[in-house]
Amino acid sequence: MRGLRITGKDLAFAGGAAVLSLAVYLAFGAALEAGAIQAAAGAVLVVLAVLEVYRRIVAEQDRTRLEIRRIEPLLAVYRLLPLRAPLPAMANEGWSVPPDSAALLISLVREVRPRTVLETGCGISTLVLAYALEESGEPGASVVAIEHDPKWAATCRRRVAEHGLEARVRIVEASLVPTDVAGGTSVPFYAPSAFDGLPPIDLVVVNLYPFEATVAKEGVTVPEAIEQIDVGGPSMLRAAAKNHKHVIPLCDPALYAEFMKELETGTISDAFRFRAAVTTFARTAEYDLAISSWLSRQLDGEGSQLGERFGFSMQRVQTLRYGENPKQSAALYAPAGKVPYRQLHGKELSFNNLIDLESAWRIASEFAGPACVVIKHTNPCGVGTGDTIDAALRSAIAADSVSAFGGIIGANRQFDDACADAVGALFLEVIVAPSFSEGAKEILGKKKNLRLVETDGLRQALDIRTAAGGILVQTADSIAPSPGWKTVTKLQPDEETMRALEFAWIVCAHVKSNAIVITRDGQTVGIGAGQMSRVDSAKLAVTKAMSPTAGCVAASDAFFPFRDGLDILIDAGIRAIVQPGGSVRDDEVIAAADERGIAMVFTGERHFRH
Repeated sequence: MRGLRITGKDLAFAGGAAVLSLAVYLAFGAALEAGAIQAAAGAVLVVLAVLEVYRRIVAEQDRTRLEIRRIEPLLAVYRLLPLRAPLPAMANEGWSVPPDSAALLISLVREVRPRTVLETGCGISTLVLAYALEESGEPGASVVAIEHDPKWAATCRRRVAEHGLEARVRIVEASLVPTDVAGGTSVPFYAPSAFDGLPPIDLVVVNLYPFEATVAKEGVTVPEAIEQIDVGGPSMLRAAAKNHKHVIPLCDPALYAEFMKELETGTISDAFRFRAAVTTFARTAEYDLAISSWLSRQLDGEGSQLGERFGFSMQRVQTLRYGENPKQSAALYAPAGKVPYRQLHGKELSFNNLIDLESAWRIASEFAGPACVVIKHTNPCGVGTGDTIDAALRSAIAADSVSAFGGIIGANRQFDDACADAVGALFLEVIVAPSFSEGAKEILGKKKNLRLVETDGLRQALDIRTAAGGILVQTADSIAPSPGWKTVTKLQPDEETMRALEFAWIVCAHVKSNAIVITRDGQTVGIGAGQMSRVDSAKLAVTKAMSPTAGCVAASDAFFPFRDGLDILIDAGIRAIVQPGGSVRDDEVIAAADERGIAMVFTGERHFRH
């Protein structure tokens, strides 16, 4: 094996080409890691051109910095990959190109064995690529480097000759032609003649600048975000997608393995080409949408979550059997086609299951200690807390054992063997929890239709729904801590009562309006949900109580407009009430509470839920 020695004089022409066209770096990284790439024996012409032309047309002193920056975030990919063959001997003296880049290139070229690699510019990368092609043994495989600087091209030829790689390198000198662009600015581009005689491009593989990941970080400035807006990448991808019958665009790692399978057959099918094109147009649209949405929020000032323009891109995860009712079509969509949960067992999740399991998890995750909830039609029919998760589960089921039939259970701790035993013969649709013990999975697995779902979290920053011919968007509701609450009655609640009111208030915030919740000792007793008047919600909560209400506390999601709802609860034995306050008749309601001898606390925040 002949080694390639990179010395100080080789760095004289490292320049901007030191970080070559690395489409292969991204395109085959995942497949190589999985061992999926096999030598294609030149079955398909692979021409890689990733770095944008305009990146090559910058001031000489800036060229290296600008081009290397594109590759820096990609280096981590290599560290996951095993090399299939030893690296050539490379001297440490003056080696400024990250060795990982060269190592990965050599390994990948050996695996993929392209016939032609196209570079925009020449330099150390040209030597590395040529060496890799030489070692691959592929007859006639070569590097074609387009260079606009005659002196630079001459230097590159000399370096190539010194390494004995002339047969593997073709350097094309191309002039730059001034081209008028928007605003009367003249920008130099390669003349079309630069590409005369070059082989056609069969494959374009590009991962776009990480704009979304950049703006997801705290404190990102507009200039920092704009720096991560890819210009050339989307242009190349869209051009390839439009011409997909002749050029395959790959922008999604999910397609890499399928592409390799197609490649192994010797023919890329029309169906795959079309799918790759559709995926590409979706990705570039998603990318542009992310840019416009983030920048529009900056128009409203720092910290704005809802800008002048709002949009989102979702990918279908699942086509559902039907929607809320059998006559309705439905599908589940998620960002990048990934959902934050894993179904371990049971029938396919339905439209209603998905809505209810989200409600179950949302309520259970509000509590710091072990907590469980039983959901029916997005409303809790029972919520319980306890020293252990199985105690919380038993409490939640006992809160309304009749309504629990056919319900959805949410737990904020691992669903263990004791929980599985607590469920017993109760018919349930779904159980959602952070995890399930092996024993619980074995016990619950005997119920073939019961859906078991694991999740690390389902909470979202924005609440989105359709209405009035448009889309309503709001920030997610949050529950204010009790230190900000105000006792407005003569009777002051003690510490135990305040803890009881906190529990009732958390549950009430997740019940459909109008909502009244009665609780005792970390367990719901009666829930009045979704009534058209608050007085009816109070009556329903008392009627639904599965145990005596005397000595319980209650919560109301909005203020009492009159004292009648309050009186119904007090007549049932309620000793303390928490509500937002804010009614024009607050004084009358407070006076009624004082008259009846109960404590009442105002939170200052309501929790309507429609």
